[in-house]
Amino acid sequence: MADVAVLSSDVSNALHQVAGLRKGPVFISDLVGYYFYNHSVGRFRYTKTTDGGATWATGVDVATDAANSDAAAPCIWYDKWTKGDTGTLIHCAFLDPTTTPDSLVYVRLDTNGDVREAKAVIDNAGWVAGGSHADTNYVSITKARSGRLMIVANPVAGTGLAYTSDDGGDTWTSRADPFEAGDIDIIELHPGGEADQDDIWAIYNDRSALEITLKAYDASGDSWSEGAAIHTNTNQQTFYLNHSSTTRWSDNHIILVSHTHYDNASDTLNVYDITDKDDFTAKTSVLENPNSSEAVRVDIMIDQVDDSLYVCWVQGGVWGATVDVFYKKSSDGGDSWDAAVQYSEDAADDHRLVNIGHSIGDYTSIMQIIWFNDDTDDIMTNVNNQLSVDRIGRPFLQPGVQWLDQDTTDQYVQVYMVDRDDRTLAKTGIAASNVTFNLFKNGASAYAPPTGATWTEISRGLYRVTLGPTDLDTPGETLLSVVSFGDNTAETVVTLQVAPAAHTPFSDTGELQQVAYAGADEGVFIELLAADGTPYTGLSVAPTLQLLKNGASTWAAINDGAWVEAGFGVYKVTLDETDKNTLGPMVLRAAPVAGSGLLLETGDFILQETGEKLLQEASSALTREAHAWVAVGVNREEERAEYVRVRTMHTELI
Repeated sequence: MADVAVLSSDVSNALHQVAGLRKGPVFISDLVGYYFYNHSVGRFRYTKTTDGGATWATGVDVATDAANSDAAAPCIWYDKWTKGDTGTLIHCAFLDPTTTPDSLVYVRLDTNGDVREAKAVIDNAGWVAGGSHADTNYVSITKARSGRLMIVANPVAGTGLAYTSDDGGDTWTSRADPFEAGDIDIIELHPGGEADQDDIWAIYNDRSALEITLKAYDASGDSWSEGAAIHTNTNQQTFYLNHSSTTRWSDNHIILVSHTHYDNASDTLNVYDITDKDDFTAKTSVLENPNSSEAVRVDIMIDQVDDSLYVCWVQGGVWGATVDVFYKKSSDGGDSWDAAVQYSEDAADDHRLVNIGHSIGDYTSIMQIIWFNDDTDDIMTNVNNQLSVDRIGRPFLQPGVQWLDQDTTDQYVQVYMVDRDDRTLAKTGIAASNVTFNLFKNGASAYAPPTGATWTEISRGLYRVTLGPTDLDTPGETLLSVVSFGDNTAETVVTLQVAPAAHTPFSDTGELQQVAYAGADEGVFIELLAADGTPYTGLSVAPTLQLLKNGASTWAAINDGAWVEAGFGVYKVTLDETDKNTLGPMVLRAAPVAGSGLLLETGDFILQETGEKLLQEASSALTREAHAWVAVGVNREEERAEYVRVRTMHTELI
């Protein structure tokens, strides 16, 4: 796929390509992402993707009253860019030169429903913003590990602003600002690394001294302190930002990348690992002479899961005419870098701004670069070269085989979702918007998405997927892959058998307990385990017994439910004709209750890969919930007058 336009004819050339620090992209899952930009008439807008960055929607004003404002030097901060934060807000700050007098403005976007609000004026003390470019004013915003927000702005030389909010942006308090007299300096705010989680750090580009330092804000004393020079700019360009930084959660260090020169063959793209304002280490440079000619702009992103670093820049060719977009990856904190990869595919053009996204965590695996084409005034990307880092790990292979009819009406598949790293934990509350489905049909060579799968949560990590006739048009074994995105991305793979409607249901599975449709009472077996994994014996009082019949979305009470211990933790449950009145796969649930000898408490549970059973454990030491798979169809014992039904009497824990 060639380079594609994220947005066309909706972008301010002068404002977007040079103004502002962080604009995204902000991916909140592998499907949903946001990118922020300056509208052609100056307003601050965002565009959204719901298909992993393949397409982007028409821009929307961030503020509900944005029609009466412009955004100079905008900057954003996503809640989850702060270590330990689980919020859903994207915080935005910018200067509004259309108000009288000019204003420092804050507005937030809630990604949970895309809730917008009116802008809040933080400061309008009568200064006049010097313009919209990097050499005339700058704004930065961050969120400390305590949850405190801070905004700093340098609207004109000699005027510095700093404000904090401890209530999520509802109210703001003026603080000491870090700026120095003279040129308008550039600051990138980050959560501080000190023990006081209210503290803030700032990468400080002193443009009169041509050096970059770290300034630390002490919240308890409302004061700033500065360390020694970290980086020296030999011929800094005042129009374009040529450094970028991000925070590494694993040790609270800041990783800084910065050019030494602007559009110069002597340029080196340096990398620094910053422990604090007085302790920093130069790492291996991303670019060095003679491979740095015509290299300009830079942005950095960190994958917080494994600390991998991604750095992107533009390089020619001729800067300002024919450059391409490149990136490199480091898997060892900047000690070494992989070979440069060209991200843009079309002919070299006048690309200026590049953005890569600052930080990603467990909630997404997307690394997508977005850039601005000065010739066309388009914001561009390339999906073909987009990276999706491994978040899934080994899939959970769900026990058993579920049989479905070929080419009939909608049918249902029961799916268990478990934690990627700890299979003893269930994943509950997964929304349909955070799930992707793929089918590997019999004879296929790759997974392909179903035509219209739907998602329903049953309970405690058990979900129902609805598949349509076109999804079930190929007889034979089919694999259903369900990937959930969120704080812990995980995959479950379910084995299906698609067969003509006239097939004998479940006659060859051998893995499910089989009972006849309706008819006389029959027994099925279920195993209970104690919290330590040993058989739970001597349970004379039946726990709560429920059935999830084929097509149902909720548990229903069992009709018969006679309860007899067979031995060694295995119990026999009697099903009558009412319990067996629905053909297809069914789940029997034994849920411990008070009075049964087991106490059900709130907590996580365990899914054991034990062949035919899925076992659950809550937080109590003696709390296990058991599930047994039952096939309602033809009972081969009755049909053939021989004992062939497969039952697992006990499965040892691994």
